[in-house]
Amino acid sequence: FVDNFRLREEREQFHQKYPVLLRLVADNLELWKVATAELLVRFENDRKLIEKTFSISTNDKIKSIILGGDTHKEGRSVTIITFASEKRIVYKPRDVSIEESFQNYIDFFNRNTSDVKLKKLKVLNKADYGWVEFVKPIPPKTGRESELLHRKIGMLLALVYSLNGVDIFFENLIVSSKNPVIIDLESMFF
Repeated sequence: FVDNFRLREEREQFHQKYPVLLRLVADNLELWKVATAELLVRFENDRKLIEKTFSISTNDKIKSIILGGDTHKEGRSVTIITFASEKRIVYKPRDVSIEESFQNYIDFFNRNTSDVKLKKLKVLNKADYGWVEFVKPIPPKTGRESELLHRKIGMLLALVYSLNGVDIFFENLIVSSKNPVIIDLESMFF
């Protein structure tokens, strides 16, 4: 199929046979183009705040841009931006005030507990979109890290429960060494 598709006549026959598919591909490419341009403009406009919030050097160039999973809002999706230094940030093309508020709740919790502290993510809220600290999945390396991880999972679960939160499982929770981190709060209160 792929070899044949390289031939113009084969492509034309395919497009004539499946015109709706051709239209869907064209529409999705246009949505991708608009969403990508929007992301790049937002990044450029926010560069100084991003550098300050996430401790990224002015000279640190973008190495890669990786689109996330599902698309929403006309082709927009969560995107991971990696810099030459290997630092990463996450672009969310939606309101991130829930992430910001939850991180403030974690901060309040951490200030009022004495021994174990939950990981608080950095969030740059820009009203209808935002930037969030990237969390690298890292399995615990020692028995002590594993014990601490499970204790923190219980504490994090208690915080979520105190807010009547839901949907905090599977892909929405990342383990980073001894830290459980909720990375998607979009549907926590539904």
